[in-house]
Amino acid sequence: LETLFYTVDNEQCFQSFAANIRSIDIVGPQCYKFDEYGTMWGSIDQRILDLSRKHNVRVMPLVVNAGFDQPSFHKLLHDPTAQEMAVQAMLDACRRHGLYGIQFDFENIHITDKDAFTQFYRKTADALHANGFAISIAAVPRTSDQIGPSDYHKWIFEYWRGAYDYKALAEIGDFISLMTYDQHTHRTTPGPVAGFPWMEAVIAFILKEVPASKISLGLPFYSYRWYPSYQDNQAYVWGRSLDYLEA
Repeated sequence: LETLFYTVDNEQCFQSFAANIRSIDIVGPQCYKFDEYGTMWGSIDQRILDLSRKHNVRVMPLVVNAGFDQPSFHKLLHDPTAQEMAVQAMLDACRRHGLYGIQFDFENIHITDKDAFTQFYRKTADALHANGFAISIAAVPRTSDQIGPSDYHKWIFEYWRGAYDYKALAEIGDFISLMTYDQHTHRTTPGPVAGFPWMEAVIAFILKEVPASKISLGLPFYSYRWYPSYQDNQAYVWGRSLDYLEA
């Protein structure tokens, strides 16, 4: 059993990382971003690098499409030159900082880019593996390949859930970080962030194509407070506020 701890760039998060470091195997700083030209920017807190080396924690930073911008990422996926630049930037970062590897956290990908996304992941994995580095991917969860009953289900499958080829991604990379959270959103009725029956259904579905040894299960450290609200000529909707739990 290995634990992967995600960090964001604020002092509270660093202090939590430092306090729990003896229980952490891999740390994933959310720090690098890409644009459509394959340009990467961002940096890892030097304290995380230093503390990780001291405690033999492997560092695997996340790379994201800036703002989860779909049109920009679409351009990257269909521009071989931009992809070559992106892959080289990730490889350079691994060498420069002595990283364990890289985790893809590209989201808001249209389902029509599913194959192109898989090929970009393969291209990156080939380069990193050839140089002794690991690669993983954070994947949006789903419980089936069926779209679902409502317009919301159609939208979220088309724009968020459907672009991840679990079987291929597992074969290409070292593991999949399954984002088993946000079961309910502001577009749904109130409900848990990650209810047990839903998580079980997500896991059961991915296990049909991916071995358990390649799955890292995401555990949310936040919750929502739901409250009734009125908008658009007294139409009844649900609002929510975000609460974070202490690690």
